[in-house]
Amino acid sequence: MFACRQAGFTPRIEHRCGSFTGMAEMVEAGFGVAVVPEMAVSEGHRHLIACPVANGARQIGVTYRQASIERPAVAAAIRALRMVAAPLQLAS
Repeated sequence: MFACRQAGFTPRIEHRCGSFTGMAEMVEAGFGVAVVPEMAVSEGHRHLIACPVANGARQIGVTYRQASIERPAVAAAIRALRMVAAPLQLAS
């Protein structure tokens, strides 16, 4: 949705799928198009790749229970993600 908005349009979503393989099979059957990470495309569906998305970006969110922030591993993971994301936010 973000990439489409950046390109100036809103896609008409007719189908939803919970797996990249399922998306590729819908594309192969002629039900539309999909934007998926190239690494998620199986060898059997490589012929479907039409073009890479230039300057593509991925948004990653973290969901956790507020009480879990007290756990050292959770706190460390969130800190690490924020440190990695900070340069990207400044560049935007």
